[in-house]
Amino acid sequence: MSGRKSSTGSMKQTTLASFFKKPSTKAPEEPAKQKGPGAEVVGRRLKVWWPADEAWYSGGVASYDGERHAIQYDDGDEEAVDLSKEKFEFLEGTHSPKEVKRETKRPAPSAGLTAEQRADRERKRRKASSDDDDDFVVDDDASISEEEEEEDEVFDESDDEDKPKPKKRRVIADDSDEEMPAAKSSPSSVPVSSDKKETRPGTPTPFDARGFHDRYRKRSAPVSADKRESYDLVELTDQKVDSHDSEKKSVLPAGCHTHDVDPKYAFLTTARRDADGRTPDDPSFNARTLKVDWHKEPIAKLTGTQQTWWQVKETHADCVLFYKIGKFYELYHTDADVGVAEAGLVYMKGDQAHAGFPELAYGKYVEALVSKGFKVCRVEQTETPDQVKKRIAGRRGLSKIEKGMRREVCSLTTPGTRLYTVLDMRLEKEGGGFEPVSGPTHLAAVCEKGSTVGVCVCDSPTGTFTLAQFEDDVQRTRLRTLLAALPPAEVLVPRGSRDLAEICERATGASVELLTPQSEFLDADSCIEYLSICGAFPKASKQGNDNDVSARWPPVLRTAVRGRADSALSSLGAVAWWLRRALVDVELLSMRRVDAYVPPDLGEAPESTTAFVPHDEAQLLEAALAISSTDDDDDWRAALRRKAPRMALDATTLKNLEVLRSSAPDGWSGSLWHLTHHCRTAFGGRLLRDWLSRPLLDKRDIDARADAVQELVESPDLYEGLAKALKQKGIGDLERALQQLHTLGADRRAPSSDGQQHPDARAILFDKLKFDARRVKQLCSAIAGLERCATIMSSLTTKEPSSQLLKRLAPGSPQKSGGGCFPSLEDKLRLFRQFNLDHAAKEGTLKSSRGADPAADAAEDLVKAREKDLDDWLKEAQREHGCSLKWKHSAKDRYCVEAADVLFGRGGKLERLPAGWQQRSKTKKARSFAVPALKSLIQALEDAESSEKDLKADQMRRLFKQFDESRDRWACAVKCVATLDALLSLAKASREPGYCRAELLEGDGSTLKIEEGSHPCLAGDVVPNDLTIGGTKPHLLLLSGPNMGGKSTLLRQACVAAILAQVGCFVKAKSCTLHPVDRVFTRLGASDKILEGQSTFMVELLETASILKNATEKSLVILDELGRGTATFDGAAIAHSVVDHLVKQAKCRALFATHYHDLVRSWSSHDSVQLGHMDCLVRDGGENVVFLYKLAEGCSPKSFGINVARLARLPKRVLERAAEKSAEFEDALMA
Repeated sequence: MSGRKSSTGSMKQTTLASFFKKPSTKAPEEPAKQKGPGAEVVGRRLKVWWPADEAWYSGGVASYDGERHAIQYDDGDEEAVDLSKEKFEFLEGTHSPKEVKRETKRPAPSAGLTAEQRADRERKRRKASSDDDDDFVVDDDASISEEEEEEDEVFDESDDEDKPKPKKRRVIADDSDEEMPAAKSSPSSVPVSSDKKETRPGTPTPFDARGFHDRYRKRSAPVSADKRESYDLVELTDQKVDSHDSEKKSVLPAGCHTHDVDPKYAFLTTARRDADGRTPDDPSFNARTLKVDWHKEPIAKLTGTQQTWWQVKETHADCVLFYKIGKFYELYHTDADVGVAEAGLVYMKGDQAHAGFPELAYGKYVEALVSKGFKVCRVEQTETPDQVKKRIAGRRGLSKIEKGMRREVCSLTTPGTRLYTVLDMRLEKEGGGFEPVSGPTHLAAVCEKGSTVGVCVCDSPTGTFTLAQFEDDVQRTRLRTLLAALPPAEVLVPRGSRDLAEICERATGASVELLTPQSEFLDADSCIEYLSICGAFPKASKQGNDNDVSARWPPVLRTAVRGRADSALSSLGAVAWWLRRALVDVELLSMRRVDAYVPPDLGEAPESTTAFVPHDEAQLLEAALAISSTDDDDDWRAALRRKAPRMALDATTLKNLEVLRSSAPDGWSGSLWHLTHHCRTAFGGRLLRDWLSRPLLDKRDIDARADAVQELVESPDLYEGLAKALKQKGIGDLERALQQLHTLGADRRAPSSDGQQHPDARAILFDKLKFDARRVKQLCSAIAGLERCATIMSSLTTKEPSSQLLKRLAPGSPQKSGGGCFPSLEDKLRLFRQFNLDHAAKEGTLKSSRGADPAADAAEDLVKAREKDLDDWLKEAQREHGCSLKWKHSAKDRYCVEAADVLFGRGGKLERLPAGWQQRSKTKKARSFAVPALKSLIQALEDAESSEKDLKADQMRRLFKQFDESRDRWACAVKCVATLDALLSLAKASREPGYCRAELLEGDGSTLKIEEGSHPCLAGDVVPNDLTIGGTKPHLLLLSGPNMGGKSTLLRQACVAAILAQVGCFVKAKSCTLHPVDRVFTRLGASDKILEGQSTFMVELLETASILKNATEKSLVILDELGRGTATFDGAAIAHSVVDHLVKQAKCRALFATHYHDLVRSWSSHDSVQLGHMDCLVRDGGENVVFLYKLAEGCSPKSFGINVARLARLPKRVLERAAEKSAEFEDALMA
């Protein structure tokens, strides 16, 4: 396919970029208007103006049919036009009609319009174009290679000899479509589009790109699927068709494109195999690869650009490719189907499925797909046309791919690897920032060896890794608890662990990826080897211990290596492999944020002999001491990381008590998370969620946090001042910003010629300045946020709080007793104010004052020194020759010596030309010469200039790196603000009427005493209840009462009160006293697990078995109607045995709700059992029951199930019969 030249000699745009080219505001000169030329102009040469291309095209008049002239263009196209309504000019010479190769017929766009109407339409079109958002306008000087011009307009994979040439675009569509005549239907019933655009749809909904694309791309109306049979099958193949029936290719509906109907593409769809030839039904099938036969059609005859697409798809078959062509990301084949169906993109015209969008809209569409579970692979152009020419110059035998422009995978975004880079940001007109994300973002890897489970959870947006290894039961109780506390978006499991994969999928709802053991899901040794060579951590040799590769790794990771936590390390290896595939492994691991997860039921009291430091204070001190300490101090800092014991809330309890999620339609209304979450910052909310899912256990830890909450509750001025300051905008998500800026400043993101840098460093972004502006805005936002934090925290010093935890949050010296942990930020932040960040955020270029960047200053000084060397040489030459000389520069030669022409005449100072001088130019007044002696000086200058250019290009990255060098300081500030935000959130919940601070008791007792308590998540007037178990009263309450009488609510509110008390929040009660609870167990409701082959009764018993096995004297257990899933006598017998175990073995605090009245009576005289029931009033001989929702002593006489049936409006006859049978059963039982 050869490019066509315009009359000016420039290449006519045939790439996708030309569709988006903003029309010039300068209209061409109006040609002389022809008044109805007829047959007399046949055979004459002429040129015709094409508005959409803004170019004249030359050709000749071949014939005239009485209405239109047949124009044969020099590029081979033919067109029937009415010359009386077109802009044209005659040329010299004659035209001989020739055989038509391809015809481009269309209805005249200006048919029936006067010159004034056409001019008015042109003005409207230009105005509409000028009003478009500049974010989506391709620069006229955009660098597009000839190869792209030939290949990239459409991704048509037909044979080269059958491939139609790109058509010229006569008209740019405008909004005045009503002025255009409707196109007539073709005889084949295939909709034929005119050259005008369809009427723009209405305001687009989120991710509905129809209106968005119609502004920029010419399309015809899609054809409905039920008209599929009306298509001429020839149109869907590579064969040529009659030119009249295919005037314009239509937009085909889904299911009608080449990859859907052409058997040659079956390897992509119905006959797919992986790289090793395995089919999808093979257990070892690798969905990430695709077998492509490069020696057969259609691949063999494709162009280099097209083959590159298939080369990437071959190793990223599970991803949607965003393939960069020019300034646009393009989607092809099945990827286009996904983009249209899931992201609101629109098919382009043609047989090949094809859709796309501009570079700046990347963030919108990547989030649209990733949020639905898709993986997106971004493929960037990493060469300029000049670099391609230089690379292939003089080389023979290159493949099509090698001859083409190089494109590389620069990112792979999955639900668990989102980093929220500047490309992910929304457009400014859409609010900027990032698309709101709902749902989990963690990446988890799980493996097990016997009963040992290893887990690694990565929070990619913050660069935090959590390692865990523990023994687990058959139900994977501890694993489910971990996954509930750190919910993942993706879970990696070794291939072959089918049961584990199913458990993870059902427990989380996340997508599960199967990795091949050893090669993908690394074992412990392979993981250690990878971490030692990946470059994320410093080498151990600097510690003088070559035998310990982990000597300078993060403390938790070093402990795992030395302790041979192989299962945890293997899971970390799987996460590292997945992150390496996504090209973000080094960026995240080098954050050095590695934490350990200890199952709540395994927490132990500290054994250290040093002074006790409450948990929250220890976290702050550790962050503060990290600023000034070195790697040698890691062991000393680790002393603060005691295993603070936590209350254990397993996945079943979190679900039954609706701690983090609720059964409400929105998933969180009515949950404890909804009750307590009033955080003003995102990172504060994440910390509060961790507190809520893992409450504290040690009384000293709880009291330290509760003291701070109480002070905020009782000091309105302190609370209001801090809450108002945090509520103001300007802080942002600093925790994630630190990771983003760390990535931007990474060494492997620097320009380099060694090929070792990240592919993103080589990516050619056409809107680079705008993306650079976004990067600087990230830095500016982070700096402004940190300054805002410093202002807020400094107010704590002036307010002089009394609680120890609030004192620790203030600025000060952490080494002093009670000293503040918030670091000093002013001096560090002042360094970045030497740069004109406001200008950089607006323009995308960085300007610094002298001294702000020593490296750049040194490079600039070196350039000036080399220039001075050349100037000194020139001065010396002037003294030597006794005449005036000056420099002359040209595009080819720099620093040529120029002298006046008269100096070369007889008697002139330069009559005898100095040795070696070579004349480069001559005018009437002067001559210039290249001087060989200057070659070394000029080369030195060029080297210095090249170095300065590289430094300038890398200056922004080095600025981010300089910011990242103080990451520990920023992280400490973020930790302090997050803690304050979480405390203020708890204080806001605690300030509500009817709340009190719980009193924690010391010692080994097991008391729970609540006076006038109620469930805090219930709206409206709630009847309060007194409840006491343990202490002076029996530790087990057998609870009976009518259906819907409030038994389940009472059970839940007892557990919720214990959880809130140990989180540090106030409790909704008049008073609450308790010994800390080490674990809460719940057995509530009726549900089955059909997919796991477990009936309702089986689920009940499995949950009960976990309780009986793990409950201790410090636990709190609630059971609701155990045994109802089987026969009455079997159920009652099991319930009786469970009560016996709880009373005699576990001896824990327990509430057991039941309708087995015989069970209640059988335990009525036991010293460790107390009886209670939810009171009610019975009227009309039992016909009406009024629920009082009040806990009373003793046993309820009946359950009043018939009354509930009456409330449910069962038929009267059924109710009467049920009452009769109930009386019969009671009489028989009593007898």
